[in-house]
Amino acid sequence: MPGNDWAGLVRKAVAHDPLAAKQLAGQLPEATGTLTIGVVCLLAGQLDQARRHLNTVADSREATPALATAARLWAGVAALLSGDLQGAFDVEESAEDAEALGLGWLARLARAALVLAHRPGSDVEAEGLRAACERDGDRWGNALTALMIGWASLYAGHHAVSVLEQATDGFHRLGAGVLEAWSRALLSLSLARAVAPEAREAALQAEHLARYSGTPGARYFPYLALAEIEPERGDEYRGLALAVQEECGLAPLATSAPVSPPENVIPIGVVRSAPSLSLRCFGGFSIAIKGRPVDLSAVKPRARAVLRLLAVHAGNPVHREVLQEAFWPDADAETGARNLHVAVSSLRSWLEPGVGRGGSSFLLREGDAYRLALRPDAEV
Repeated sequence: MPGNDWAGLVRKAVAHDPLAAKQLAGQLPEATGTLTIGVVCLLAGQLDQARRHLNTVADSREATPALATAARLWAGVAALLSGDLQGAFDVEESAEDAEALGLGWLARLARAALVLAHRPGSDVEAEGLRAACERDGDRWGNALTALMIGWASLYAGHHAVSVLEQATDGFHRLGAGVLEAWSRALLSLSLARAVAPEAREAALQAEHLARYSGTPGARYFPYLALAEIEPERGDEYRGLALAVQEECGLAPLATSAPVSPPENVIPIGVVRSAPSLSLRCFGGFSIAIKGRPVDLSAVKPRARAVLRLLAVHAGNPVHREVLQEAFWPDADAETGARNLHVAVSSLRSWLEPGVGRGGSSFLLREGDAYRLALRPDAEV
């Protein structure tokens, strides 16, 4: 039987009634206890609480690098599930940190989680990572990746019956009742949208399992499924779904067209082939890439401030200590450096989505300094 350390509590929470572990987690040392609470909230579908606790650990000086990396990954996943694409930056950062720490399993899972951001090509990469899990006999990685692929597919307006059936079977074999509840919930809606004859029974079973396993957030999807299967009771079921969605903080699921990419996402080919830049630093800060304004409203305020300072010094390197002192004056050197790295990584992802690590043509690292690069046709 799993013990009452943080790993044991998480194993219990994955099997049944995740919120029952919250009180016991409060008795653990601060960082591990807060991480455990964040994870069990995520499993239950309490996304706002999960993000708050997990971000606390990710930014804590008391957390080990491995613990902070895991917390940042799951905080990013919680953000993406709530519809906040900013979470992709945390997921990317956790993938880089996990690789640097030699945490291969966590790094692979983080790269797969980017499918939830609906970036071009992320579904293909996730399928490749899932195949690697299967090849390596990694049953947990296989099932978790399948769940994320199915989740992303459903939100993109596609049917995901096959991959969600495989995720459901995988979690059932692993005894992961809570994760099985999520995959069955998503599967029931996918079956309903495929007009499968077993959709109604699947939705009723999924709703029952969500209740039995203590996974309240998972009820959202079978309620939506039942609203489509029984149109005469559609308003009733949609009302139940809305109540769950608002309580848990899940991203609302569109009922028609596939999800369109955010307006600020620049096509990868355009960014890489002609990365012209327009900047306005005074009288209001704005940036445009190849004549197209970039919406920075979703970028965290401190990351925007870093970009603005680099823009003021555009073309010239700014030492990292200057940036750390300007924006994290009370942090120690290690924490300040990590915060700066996260900010720059998020800016790179926002300005040049899809560009791999080390491929940025705008925000360059030069020794201990950062520089906002300008091409000859740039306007400042």
